[in-house]
Amino acid sequence: MSRIFKYDVVTLIEAIENKPCLWDKTADCFKDKIEKEKAWKDVCAFFEEDFLEKDKKEQHKIGEAIRGKWQNIRDSFVKSLKKKFGQATTKKYMYHDNLTFLLKVVQSDDTSGGSCQFSEVVPEWKP
Repeated sequence: MSRIFKYDVVTLIEAIENKPCLWDKTADCFKDKIEKEKAWKDVCAFFEEDFLEKDKKEQHKIGEAIRGKWQNIRDSFVKSLKKKFGQATTKKYMYHDNLTFLLKVVQSDDTSGGSCQFSEVVPEWKP
């Protein structure tokens, strides 16, 4: 059974982009757990108007869905960057143009064949 993400993905990407503490590991706020939790709550509240009034279980469910979708989007983008030039032509990742802000924090290691990685793991949701 697949889960359907009921929110607009481009809007999610834009909301995350506006919260550097969620993606920019060069920003001072990136290491601030309290700031990150507030930012995730803000993102969730943006998509669910009554998010803060919901019980903790429902907040957790919404938060996990949004964070999980973000992690999937981000990981797919990074994976698309790993494709080598010599490979068969593939389509550009569908959200590539929306995610170019992540290029600042994606690390390339030319010594290992041009692999890219993103070091941040999305933590478990804590309402």
